[in-house]
Parts: sequence; C-alpha cells; structure tokens
Amino acid sequence: MSAPARTSLRSLITPALTAQDLAELTSTTAHVHSALTDWPKLGRQEGLALVAAETTAPEDIEVVEDFGDDSHEGLVIHGSIQGEPTAQILFATFDEHGRIAELKSYFKYMYPFTLIREQVRAGLPDMPADAWTVRTLPADTGDYHESPKSVPYAPDLEFHSPVMRKPFTQPLVLQVLSHASSVYGVRKWSDLRLGTAERHLAWFDADISGQTIEMAALMTMEGGIAKEMNAFCRPWTAALAMYSRMTDRLPGQLADYRWGDEQPGYDSYR
Repeated sequence: MSAPARTSLRSLITPALTAQDLAELTSTTAHVHSALTDWPKLGRQEGLALVAAETTAPEDIEVVEDFGDDSHEGLVIHGSIQGEPTAQILFATFDEHGRIAELKSYFKYMYPFTLIREQVRAGLPDMPADAWTVRTLPADTGDYHESPKSVPYAPDLEFHSPVMRKPFTQPLVLQVLSHASSVYGVRKWSDLRLGTAERHLAWFDADISGQTIEMAALMTMEGGIAKEMNAFCRPWTAALAMYSRMTDRLPGQLADYRWGDEQPGYDSYR
C-alpha cells in the first residue's frame, strides 16, 4: 500500500504564511520547536504561531534549497531584516498519514536572529513571558581543546559559523572550530542525512554549561572531504551564549566577524 500523498512544506513558504497554514499540515499531537525559545511548556498552537512569525519576519523570503526523503523535508530559506541577511532552516518530520509530526526551526547570523526575536516578541504580546526567559549561564571555564573532526577537512575549508557575520577560512577556521567545540562540548550527531554525499543536511546536539544547543549543518563534500560547512542553530539563547563566549575568547581575531554594540552579549539580556 502506497504512503498517503502529503503537501510539501515548501509550498507554504510565502510572506503570507500563517500559523493556521502550518496547523493544516501538522498533526494535532505534533511537537513544534521555534528557533526563538526552548521553553518546555510551549504548546502546539503557540509553537506554530512562533514558527510562522519568525519565518515571515524577514523580507523577501525565498526557499533557495530543499532536501527530503519519504518522511522528512528540510528547507533553506534566505531573506533580510533591516538590511541584514537572514538564513533559516525549517525541518519537518512527517507521520504515516503525511502530516507533520515534528517541526523545527534554526537560524544563523546572531544580530539578524536577535532582530527577528524582537519583531516576533512585539508582534505576539500574548505569548507567555516564560517563552522569552534568558536563564543564568555559568561562567565560561576557558577550557580549550582541538576540535574533533567528524569528517576530514579540505585545506581550503570554508566554515560559516551560525553566529558570525561572514565565513572563516584558513588559518583562522581551525582555531574558531576548536574554540566553538570547547564551548559546547561533545557533538551528538543524528544518524539522519538528507541530500547526497556531495551536498547534504546533518544534525547534532551539544551543551553549553547545561543549555542545549541544536545545530543543523549544511555540508558540501568532495570525495568524502568537507569543502564547506554552513551551520544553523537553535534556540536563540544558546546562539547568544555561543556568540558571547566566542567573542570573549577571541576578541581581536573576531573583530571583523562580529557585530558591534548593536548586538549585546548574553548578560545584557538577564
């Protein structure tokens, strides 16, 4: 018996996207994870409202790439907000009835991520206050170790951090990857890959002093060697923790890659 036909998530991605549009494609028991919060008591309808709002907050949104199999769909969405580029991944897992059973949203670029959060928060004033809570973060231990390589790196590897404004190349890329790995600890990779051996999406979770950070990695490979790694993350608080710790650890080296006073550090939101 063939699987039920399903409506693609991509077909919904327009500036007019609403929570109701997503609800019609989503099961009543679906788990919905906005990029803006990891509050565990967030309900399905609240999650859908957030995902719809954060997806449409940027201007000129466009799906630039998609990945999928029989039960998953991953979209790469570009746009802009206040002149800053935005990049999002929406990832859906479908059930046996062709409805979304789980929906997750990831972003990159710290300051645009913050602008999206501020716009969505202002536009959804009835969202529970706890959804916007920024928890206390223990002090950075300063521990440092070389980044364990999940795949071999090409000598000219280009790394797009989820929180910085432009990509890293040698000789800085390995130093940045090692400090990032030192901040968030051991990567717990998912077995799922969407795409081809040369171009695919992959996922891993890690931990920043008790705060989970979830990553979606868009990988470009050549002969099993990573040529480009493009990372997206959620939730916003974890992205901010990563940004703050990296800029504290490497203030001089990241001067051209970070934002200025327009993007305050983690403790400014406490």
